[in-house]
Amino acid sequence: MQVSSFSGSENGTLTLTYGKSNSYNDRIDTLTFVCGNLLRNVYIKQSGVTDILSIKGRIGNRMTEKADSVILQFSGPIRSVQVASSWIYCINQIAPGPQKADNTVSFAYNCADLGGDYPFTVRFQDISGTWHTKDIVVPFYKFKLEVAGAITDFVLINNEREAMIASIDPARLTHYAIREDSVIKVYDLSGRIGPKRLAYDRYRSKIYIMGNRPDNVQVDADFTEPLQILDLSTQTITKGFDIPFDSTDHPQHRINVPYDLAITQSGKAVVFLKSPVISTLKWKIVDINDNHRVYLYPLPMTSPELHIYNSYIFTSNPYKITFVPAYGGGYYTTLNLQTYKLDLQLSRVKDRSRTLVFNPVTGATYYDQLYTQFIVSADGKQSVTSGLGILSSRFADFSYVPGDSNRIYYNYEKWLELMDYNTASSPFAGSILYDMRQLTSTKDGKYILSYQRSLRPSRFYVFDPMELR
Repeated sequence: MQVSSFSGSENGTLTLTYGKSNSYNDRIDTLTFVCGNLLRNVYIKQSGVTDILSIKGRIGNRMTEKADSVILQFSGPIRSVQVASSWIYCINQIAPGPQKADNTVSFAYNCADLGGDYPFTVRFQDISGTWHTKDIVVPFYKFKLEVAGAITDFVLINNEREAMIASIDPARLTHYAIREDSVIKVYDLSGRIGPKRLAYDRYRSKIYIMGNRPDNVQVDADFTEPLQILDLSTQTITKGFDIPFDSTDHPQHRINVPYDLAITQSGKAVVFLKSPVISTLKWKIVDINDNHRVYLYPLPMTSPELHIYNSYIFTSNPYKITFVPAYGGGYYTTLNLQTYKLDLQLSRVKDRSRTLVFNPVTGATYYDQLYTQFIVSADGKQSVTSGLGILSSRFADFSYVPGDSNRIYYNYEKWLELMDYNTASSPFAGSILYDMRQLTSTKDGKYILSYQRSLRPSRFYVFDPMELR
């Protein structure tokens, strides 16, 4: 603050000048007048800037008929606020509620999808009576990362603190820190492979990359290329192991293209193979500790047609993998890579097998079959059964929020539902963007991850499960 004069006599005018405040806090200064033994203080207060500090969208709960809502936090008290939607597909009347003690104002909005961004115009009057107008965009997610091209897969790495995201057009891997919402490194794969699937070896800190030609731009193009290996400790990428010819191969059309890899703690793995020409599938065993030696299942196999698989889950045993059949026969097979024993198990609920989800915290397994779904606990107890039926798009994972037991987050079509298999109820269901894929919960219960690949650039999302219940 500056004054026009520091002394004077009789009547006069004193001019004070001060700069514009960019702070949200009030500024107070003191001007002291002294005349002989008389002293007077004049206190001058400059109000802080009133603005919107934070913007948050929260998806509604269709189970309790709670509407989608938007929460605005202001830097200080306001007299009045007006809000108008700027999205042409949802122009509705909005009535903000009163400002709360923490300077927040909220309003209902019934047009949001989880993962979406929605524009609004906000007019608010500060305590001095001045009106302000601001255009805002409300995010209905915690974090969003735009990835060039189309995302095809991701894996959680480094104790699930980070994600490695695969994408094509251009062919890349994006190393992303979840809590920090920041990109650590982007790996260029343009001279190597167009990644479609990743397999993470957390015991040896490597990522195996399977996919198509590096110039491929089609997300549904089939696997055609030898795999590549990213060593996370050295941040180098090298060509992976070859698949040797064997007596079961077609002489002209070998089945030697990897499309998935199941890696156990023991160093034994199963590589899933297909042919770029014929539809036959097969699998072989890989000994990572023996320079990635690849060999056929060493024991006689009864009913080999039953042992064609397209996916797998790990189990509590470091040597065991449970396979899901490629043709949905209503059975599952567990392979012990120490004894090579194959155990064939029929589903407890007669149905076509589809996907399994393993919970490493409790040892439970979720059976997501074509028409029916249920949980089998580590001690073999079966939960109640749900029946979602045939759906065009579906992904599921356990909820690891503390206190949740036998609860599943299920993303199907345009819905995300929290299904409780203890009470046969769904405490939460909210709408979500179309074509969201690979719903994944972190084991600490802090995040739910997914991606939308229908747009380019693709979007990788992080959600807060505490807001989805």
